[in-house]
Amino acid sequence: MMALTALLLAYAGALALHPLSPWAALGLPAGLALAAWWRGGRSAWAGSLGGLLLALLSLGLQAWLCLLATAMVGAATWAGWRLLRRIRFDTRLERAHDIAALAAVGSAVVAGPVALGIWPAAYGSTATLASVGAGAVVLALGVVAGSTAVLALERSLMNTAEHLRPGWRSMVGLALMLLATVITWWAGGARAPWVGAVALFVPPVLLVLLALREQFTWASCGVVLTGLLGASGSVATGGSSGSGGAAGFGASIGTGQGLLTWAPASQTGPLLAAWMASMLALVLLAHAATVTWRARSQRWEWALDGSRLGVADWHLGTGESFASGAWRSLSGHTAVAWSPMAWRQRVHPEDQPLLDRAIRALREGHAGRRELELRTPAAGGWRWAEATLMVIERDGAGHPLRLLATLDDVHDKREALERQRLSASLFQHLHEGLLITDPDLRVLDVNPAYTHILGVPRDELMGTVPSLLRPAPDDAVAREQRAHMWASLRDQGHWRGELLERRRNGEACMLHATISTVPGPQGDPDERRYHVLVITDITQQQSARDQLERQAHFDELTGLPNRAHLSTLLDEAMRAADRDGHLLTVCYLDLDHF
Repeated sequence: MMALTALLLAYAGALALHPLSPWAALGLPAGLALAAWWRGGRSAWAGSLGGLLLALLSLGLQAWLCLLATAMVGAATWAGWRLLRRIRFDTRLERAHDIAALAAVGSAVVAGPVALGIWPAAYGSTATLASVGAGAVVLALGVVAGSTAVLALERSLMNTAEHLRPGWRSMVGLALMLLATVITWWAGGARAPWVGAVALFVPPVLLVLLALREQFTWASCGVVLTGLLGASGSVATGGSSGSGGAAGFGASIGTGQGLLTWAPASQTGPLLAAWMASMLALVLLAHAATVTWRARSQRWEWALDGSRLGVADWHLGTGESFASGAWRSLSGHTAVAWSPMAWRQRVHPEDQPLLDRAIRALREGHAGRRELELRTPAAGGWRWAEATLMVIERDGAGHPLRLLATLDDVHDKREALERQRLSASLFQHLHEGLLITDPDLRVLDVNPAYTHILGVPRDELMGTVPSLLRPAPDDAVAREQRAHMWASLRDQGHWRGELLERRRNGEACMLHATISTVPGPQGDPDERRYHVLVITDITQQQSARDQLERQAHFDELTGLPNRAHLSTLLDEAMRAADRDGHLLTVCYLDLDHF
């Protein structure tokens, strides 16, 4: 396949620039050989060189010169491939410096050495600097144009790129390329000078337009076709062959016709080369600019999509609109076309009037920015999203022309806020006292129930160590309780029990307390960030319990132990006397009429 393609490209170059044949036949096959390394490896490269050799032999050149030319092209393209590979050349041509590298290597590494190596061998002592320069220019244009077209076309064919798929974009691109080709062909056969002069500018404009429309495949192929058609008929045989039997290598530009009928005969060659070079440079520069702009836009869109922030904008007058991928995902919009009305229809019906008022305020110039929360469709229901609308473009009178909207998913944030509000409400309205401290036991927050139970104002508690968590209170019973509490906290991370405490007014109270430690974010129990203390006032319950116990064991009238309690005391006293070896005396008095 590569051999046949190289053969056809060599014939096309030879027919288009017959006076410069076969040097014109070397350019496009050399570009194919340079690109073949990335498309089929060594076999494709060797096949393209074989096709070039057959083409040169069929053009009537001497065998040794054909072999020399093929060898020079092979060595130069191999060196160019090695250099491009070393500088990490990307064959997708989606970076501006890749295009510049291909143009530089194709001109300096491939075309220059081939011209310098072949021309002296063909001309001998009659070789001139002008002939070498002309050959280098022809080869450079052919190598760059051919390799660019092959890389772009092959990439599209193999990956089924968008501009080669059936569709209106592909059809428009193909139509523009064919139009540029037809104009060049028509102007080449015209005799009116103004036709050729005008046609010099129309094809480059159309091809640049293709490159700007991201149709680089058609643009690069169009450069090759229009260059071949523009060159055919614009050169005429003029010189004689050089020495050394190199018949057909000597050529000069004669009387021009076609595109260059208006130019003097002596300027036809340079003008033709300048036209082809400028057309190729404009297409490559347009493609590089498009790639750079697309890369920058893509980076911003990737950043926005990565942050889950959707962006959309629309023109109030023309209706031109854009919506990013994240916007479509957040808003649930799946259609190809997007419009503000389509967005409104997918918003929750209760939120549509709010959106209408915000857009109306911006459209009428009453505000430059609006923020609102809307519900958008999601799997299984609705999700809350925060929309920010702003005016980003105005006319000369200051009236809004373009609006920008951003969409951020705040459903989880809203639910977290609701949970936080619920927790704060519960914290404030709990009947139990709740206190939170830092690792150093300093109070961070306390609820009203805690201050009410102990009678200590909140302001006095904040930033201090509460008395319940002090390790050595004055009361002996309380000190023993604290010791058990801290031992359990160290071993288990929590403690629950009863604590004896005094209120602010000195009144003793009994509290049921639960103390827990909150570990760090990694769950390490040794890294304790907070302590949570929950207290319940059980003073009245304790008093009632003591009262019931007294009634069960003591006489209400005399306050003496009753019969059951007396039996318990006697039993304990007898066991103690037996254990210690003491005597126990019991005195029984019977009081009559008591």
